Amino acid sequence: MFNILGLPDDAKESFIHKKKLNILKGGMLYANRVTTVSHAYKEQLSKDKDLTNGLHSYIKLHYNRIDAINNGIDINYWNPKKDTLTYQKLSKENDIIDFKLSNKIELCKELKLQYNKTTPLLCFFAPLNQQKGIDILINSLPSLMKNPIQLIIAGQGKKEIKNKILAGTKQYPKNVKVLFSNDDTLLHKILAGADFLLMPSRIEAEALTFQNALNYGTVPIVNLVGGIKDIAVPIKKRIVENSNCFAMNTLSDKQFLKSIDDGLALFNNNKQ
Repeated sequence: MFNILGLPDDAKESFIHKKKLNILKGGMLYANRVTTVSHAYKEQLSKDKDLTNGLHSYIKLHYNRIDAINNGIDINYWNPKKDTLTYQKLSKENDIIDFKLSNKIELCKELKLQYNKTTPLLCFFAPLNQQKGIDILINSLPSLMKNPIQLIIAGQGKKEIKNKILAGTKQYPKNVKVLFSNDDTLLHKILAGADFLLMPSRIEAEALTFQNALNYGTVPIVNLVGGIKDIAVPIKKRIVENSNCFAMNTLSDKQFLKSIDDGLALFNNNKQ
C-alpha cells in the first residue's frame, strides 16, 4: 500500500506504525508545522498512549512544531438572533429569558415531554461512545432521575450502546427522550430549549458544542479535558464574572452527579 503513495522507499519507515501504513504519522514527521484545535488537547496528545494509539511519543518528540489554534464557532450560523432552525429567534422584543422559555415549551411539545416551568431540561448531544462519556451518563441515570428533571439523549452509536441506553431509560418514559440522531436542526432546537448541556467527555478536542450551548443560553456541565479546559470558567459556590459552566476535575459517576446537583441548585435558586 505504501507504493500507492508514490513516495521514495527511504521514507517508508516514517509511514509505518505498529507494522501498518499510517499516513498521519508520516505527514506529521514531514510537515513544516502541525496544528491542533486547542492547547489542552495538544498537551493531552503528547501524553495519552491510548488516545493516540501509541503516537504520543512522536507527538512529544515534535512538540515544538505543533501549533495549537483554538477552534471557534460560526457566529452567523450559530446565532440565536438569526437562527431559522429554532422555534423562535432572540430579538429586542424577546429577551433571553423569553427566548429560552418559548423554545423550551415548543421543544417539549415536539418531543412529547410535559412542560413545567420549574422542571429543568437537561440534554446530551454527542456520539454515543465512551470518548463522550455516554457510559457515565447511563451509570448515573438511577441516581440522576431521583431529581424532578427531564432529559434528552441524542446521538448515533453502536447497536450495543443504543440497547444499553434504551434499557437504562425505559423506566422513565415521561421524563427521558432518546433520539438516535445527530441531525443538525435537532441540535439547534435542543440547545435553544434546554437548560443544561451534559458533557462528561473523556476526549473533547475543540469543545464546539460547549461554545454553541453558551451562545443559546444553555449551561454546560462538563469534565475539564481537552479543548474544554481552555475556555471553561467553572461556577463554584457562587457565580463570578465570566463563569460559564459547572465542571469536574475528575471524571466519575460521583463527580458527574455532584456537578449536576450544583447546576440544579442554581436553577432552583431564584435569588441568582
